[in-house]
Amino acid sequence: KGSNGNGLQKRFIRRAMIVVQISLAVILLFGASVFSHSLQKLKAVDLGFDIDHVAVIGLDYRGREPVTGSQALHEVLNRARQITGVESADLANPSMLSGSSMTSEVAANEGPQGGAATKVDNTYFVFASSQHFSTMRMPLFRGRDFSQLDRKGAPAVAIINQRLASLLWPGQDPIGKQILGGWNRENPQVIGVVGNSKYSNIRESVKPLVYEPLDQVPVTGVSLEVRSRLRLADIAQQIRKIAGSSAPGFQVANVSTMELLRDHVIAQDRLLTFLSVLFGIVGAALALVGIYGLISYSVKRRTREIGIRVSVGAQRREVLLLFLREVMLLAGLGAAIGLPLGLLAAKPLTSFLFEIPAVDPLGFAITFLLIAMGSLAASFLPAYRATQVDPVEALRYE
Repeated sequence: KGSNGNGLQKRFIRRAMIVVQISLAVILLFGASVFSHSLQKLKAVDLGFDIDHVAVIGLDYRGREPVTGSQALHEVLNRARQITGVESADLANPSMLSGSSMTSEVAANEGPQGGAATKVDNTYFVFASSQHFSTMRMPLFRGRDFSQLDRKGAPAVAIINQRLASLLWPGQDPIGKQILGGWNRENPQVIGVVGNSKYSNIRESVKPLVYEPLDQVPVTGVSLEVRSRLRLADIAQQIRKIAGSSAPGFQVANVSTMELLRDHVIAQDRLLTFLSVLFGIVGAALALVGIYGLISYSVKRRTREIGIRVSVGAQRREVLLLFLREVMLLAGLGAAIGLPLGLLAAKPLTSFLFEIPAVDPLGFAITFLLIAMGSLAASFLPAYRATQVDPVEALRYE
């Protein structure tokens, strides 16, 4: 009876501001959930090889001209394999996920059923030593691995992945067939087929890939890949000593792990996820602080009303639900406004997402759940205080 229109107007404005805050928080939280889900998908991608416990140590040649079949590199590789705790090691150029790439055109030496030979324009290349596939734990489905016989002056050989085999010789056994072209244009013979894998980017589709023996191509630098459970610093220290004594013409250029290379590839996705989560937390925190302040102020303003309700028989839980219902109504209204706006804001960002749609049901569910739980948590304490109001004191409150 003692209320006035001006008070109701202010009350409406306060609640409208809370709805706006919740809507903005919903938009930010929805973006954070979408980017987090996308990053999780990226990390779960099957790379075609095992990146756990693999150190990647770059060895750069100090000379001006490329070297082929360097005995110094073989000495470093053999001594690295003898380090206690090392499971396997190999040399490769480029290393997977390093960002470097080499491409060329290749063709089959014969077409299917006497037809024209198939050409593959963008074929990717890796030059590797023996044990490369066992170190990276890539399955060798047919044929054999490289050996010490595949050196400079020996017949050119190559190992291809399943993707290239299906393009050049669909439905045929590629072992023993010849590739026209190759990095050195020496028309290598196929000696093995390995599983498909990523090359330089996690987002990319499966590329046609040719592996050639490292000893048959000139190089100015390689990556020593070591599978071990030793600490990266310990491995690097021992490799530096080995390279200094066995390969003075080479220097350790960089030290990393396959996991770090993977993280570098998805660095942009990690940054976007971090920023979206940070803004989501800040937006949600501001909205929850607003809810807490609104309910605290509302309890203070309605102390006399609460006393009257309790005096005429209202239960404590009914007083509690009175304020919690108000909060959930505001949260639901804010979510109803914020989620469509979040969807509209996410559509231009679809190109940054990986294998999830802008209309992400999981993102909707997580966002709504966080807002609902956060709103209840922020309002529970001031609402609980309302249930502790003494009716006698409340009726004297003016």
